[in-house]
Amino acid sequence: MENFIVNKGYSIKLIVKEDDEKLIDTSNEFILELEKEYFKYKNKLKEEQDKFEKYNNNKHVYFSQEKLLKKSPIAIINAPWGSGKTYFIEQFAKNFIDQRIDIKNFKNIIILDIFKFSNSKNIPDEIMAELFFILTKIYDQDNKNDLLNKLHKFAIKFFNATVIAWINYFGKFNFEKFKIKDLNETEIIVNEISKSIEPTLIIFDNIERIGKYSWEILKAIFKISQIDNFCFILPMNINRLNGNENKKNDEYPIEKYIDLPIFEFKQDYLSFLKNNGVDQKEAVIINNILNTEIDGQKLSIREVEQRFNKNDIFKENNKYLKLDKIVKNVWGSVTEAKKYLNDEIKKYIENLNQLEAIFNQIKLNIKERKYQNINFDQDTKNYINQINNNSWNLKHNYEEWIIMFDKILKDIKEYLNKFDLKKIELITVKEKLNSNYSIINNNLRILNLKLEKEMSLEDKDNLKINQLQIEIEKKINNIEIIKNQINLINQKIYNIEEGYKDLDYKNLEKSIQDYKEKIKSINQDTDLYLINKYYMWDRKFDYSRDNSNYIDYFIDCLFS
Repeated sequence: MENFIVNKGYSIKLIVKEDDEKLIDTSNEFILELEKEYFKYKNKLKEEQDKFEKYNNNKHVYFSQEKLLKKSPIAIINAPWGSGKTYFIEQFAKNFIDQRIDIKNFKNIIILDIFKFSNSKNIPDEIMAELFFILTKIYDQDNKNDLLNKLHKFAIKFFNATVIAWINYFGKFNFEKFKIKDLNETEIIVNEISKSIEPTLIIFDNIERIGKYSWEILKAIFKISQIDNFCFILPMNINRLNGNENKKNDEYPIEKYIDLPIFEFKQDYLSFLKNNGVDQKEAVIINNILNTEIDGQKLSIREVEQRFNKNDIFKENNKYLKLDKIVKNVWGSVTEAKKYLNDEIKKYIENLNQLEAIFNQIKLNIKERKYQNINFDQDTKNYINQINNNSWNLKHNYEEWIIMFDKILKDIKEYLNKFDLKKIELITVKEKLNSNYSIINNNLRILNLKLEKEMSLEDKDNLKINQLQIEIEKKINNIEIIKNQINLINQKIYNIEEGYKDLDYKNLEKSIQDYKEKIKSINQDTDLYLINKYYMWDRKFDYSRDNSNYIDYFIDCLFS
């Protein structure tokens, strides 16, 4: 037979948005999903009951099937302590009273804070006694105590109804009067109780805070789940519940007790951060810090907002100081912050190595090319000598190199600009020569046509033919002169272009641009806070070696 206990791992996300201050949207989302899953459960239960109906009245076999007896399902709202579960339940009840949420099935809500029973001697009995007392106040009509008497019988059957907790609420029992004498009577009583009540949400808050008694309370809820028309909601931290002492090794896991999907209650820290101007990359890091449980707890958005405002965290532009403030004053997830900073410092080291590689490329470019042929001023010559004679150094302010690079590049550009102007002049002359060449060539073609025509006549005019031949010869000579001039200009243009190639100006310009971009990236990704706060950085740190131990030491200094 199919087991329709909820699959382990199946859950529904219940995310609190920043602008949902009274949790109306979250309440509506919760009740919509809850009622949908509740009716799925009830329909599945009805299918199982119908399949089993023909076997129930067999005289030779008695069935007591857990899955058929359990009429009322259990759901869990799971979240770390402090993340706002209790506040949500309170707001959910208030929204129900104020008719701000659309509940279609459930008519009443009962909320019991289990933690108030923590000093009781008989915790499960006291909780159930109070629940039954509340049910009689809601559903016993005209003070006839019909439901009260039925609940007496149920309590005698399933609980320790002799303890003072039951007597305090219901008075002394007449055990002979209320004792259930046969099996059929149990089913009758359960059915009559179920008919006496309307669909009711029963919320047991803080079960896991009771320690080892948590499991006894779950067993007590398990017993009353055979009464129909309930739906039990257990807001809790499942990790803390599973950590509670359990005397027996054969206890059911929590998944065995629940029947509806787990509601994973979460705070939308990411939207909160982005709505307050934190960029995506930084917001993800802070979100990871806030989402880390500490001793089973997290903060609600309201608490995060209060602490952020109190410490002016959104006004802090330096991301490392911002993290420092968050860890010290908002949420002390040092492990997550260290993990992020470890990655940041390694990235910083990688950037420095890339910066050195680009610097060496620039140095090689300057050193190997024939820049000595350029008429640099004295400052530029000094810069070139400084670059050629020194190695790249982390301790040096690498932004100062940009001043040198830009000066050298500026002088090279001015030097080459003269050649560019010369090249433009030559090209202009060349264009004029080409134009003249085209005109002369066209005139030559016309003269040749005239000559051909004169030569074809029977009565030739030798004088005219002679004149045409002289004109043609002149045009041919002019064309050769122009061709030679164009070739000479082409050679000059070629020489200029070869001069560019020899200087490798474009490659130098690209390398300098890469250098600028890398510096910009480093300044954006890694604030000077790292260097300024820890003076030992430039004394002990050698970026070119394995610095894993030093990085660990450096990060350990943070948040101290």
